[in-house]
Amino acid sequence: MRGGSPLTLFWRHSGSLATTDFFNDIRAKRMNRQFPSVSSHFQLLHRDYSAPLRNNSRYPPSISQRPRRIRYRT
Repeated sequence: MRGGSPLTLFWRHSGSLATTDFFNDIRAKRMNRQFPSVSSHFQLLHRDYSAPLRNNSRYPPSISQRPRRIRYRT
């Protein structure tokens, strides 16, 4: 969106951080739906610290949800 719809213009020019955070969350969810590869990069930038910590880890979900390597004893 180069010109910017009224919603993005309001998001850009709004003074309070609460509205920008709210619209940032909407953009993250929208990108998650459309471009999964881009959203994984976007999650690293937009870390949701308000969400409950998954696996009791301080990392963003894209890192903490990686499958762990299982080593079998031979």
